[in-house]
Amino acid sequence: MVLACAIAVCAYYETYMVKRRCRMPSLEGAKYAHRILGQGHEEHYQDVCRMNLRIFRKLCHIVRKKNLLHDTFGVKLEEQLLMFLYTIGNNVSNRNVQEHFQHSGETVSRHFNNVLNAIFELSYTYIRLPCDEDLSCIPEQYKFSPFKDCIGMVDGFHIPVTVAVECQGPFRNRKGSLSQNVMAACSFDSRFMYVLAGWEGSATDADVLQAALQDGFHVPAVILLLIQGKYYLVDSEYKNTTSFLAPYPGVKYHPKDFEGENEEPQTPEELFNLKHFGIGGRIDRTIGVLKKRFPVLKVGTSYPYESQAKLVVAACTLHNFILIENGGEDLLFTEYDNEISSQVLHQEAIAVTSPNSYPLEQWQEGNVLRDWIADALWEEYLTQ
Repeated sequence: MVLACAIAVCAYYETYMVKRRCRMPSLEGAKYAHRILGQGHEEHYQDVCRMNLRIFRKLCHIVRKKNLLHDTFGVKLEEQLLMFLYTIGNNVSNRNVQEHFQHSGETVSRHFNNVLNAIFELSYTYIRLPCDEDLSCIPEQYKFSPFKDCIGMVDGFHIPVTVAVECQGPFRNRKGSLSQNVMAACSFDSRFMYVLAGWEGSATDADVLQAALQDGFHVPAVILLLIQGKYYLVDSEYKNTTSFLAPYPGVKYHPKDFEGENEEPQTPEELFNLKHFGIGGRIDRTIGVLKKRFPVLKVGTSYPYESQAKLVVAACTLHNFILIENGGEDLLFTEYDNEISSQVLHQEAIAVTSPNSYPLEQWQEGNVLRDWIADALWEEYLTQ
């Protein structure tokens, strides 16, 4: 009996306690991380971490100072962050990270989750709605335009997800694929001011916005309609209100629509839509750069669904952190702009918005505000 127990204990120890190296690396994880951090070329480092070395070291300093992460036996904080950024910045598997850093799959997974939770905690610091001082930080070209009270843009975008077969129904979007519907509010300087992730792909953008408003997202109150009311620009998926200004439905919208015979706007509504796209399209650019920086957002992952939702917020947090520490846009924005400019973009006249739960009086006032801005733009346009 004693012998049997001893054999069982030895077998357990050999199976679960002793971690044998399954590969013969040229560099162990710590040495690989040191080579990247201390001797790596800046371009190579940017490819691995999606940020420069100075910003990475600042991130390490902040998470250590806030006690969100700490060194563990065999894996320093810097290596933990490096593994996480390498994973989401290159959309690689757990096994790929094992090969590069020479840690077990369990170790890689555990530190991924720890870093994910740490970056998610930072979202409360780096993703925030504008305060009173921020409301005056509108770009110079818009300060004296009819859009001077716009404080940002709101839009929804879909991120692929992986869920159990029995749960897939609500996540299947109108294109037939599985996704989560994410709502984001962006500022003029391409930062995320609010992010709500985790909604099923079948939910409409308007539904997610309503949930966000109940979750704490808000717009500064309207004071003296048409004079001091602040608002966000939104696309045609939202109802037009005084707080969320949508383009005119059934009217040309994209600049490509104005090429050819009628290259100039012919009506106040067309001019409004063209100007609306010029400002509101910034959020598409911000989201595009976000996905380019962290391509893990382009595919469904095998993480638990809660982690898949957290990953979106974490990526937006890192995006903001990079822009703040960089003092503005980095090289990825230029690369994205070059890629987009080489593509043929075209959007037909936008469809009529679907109804939502806004009271009738709110969207009627929104139509009045939109007409007032369109008329002001048209008068300015005619006098040029």
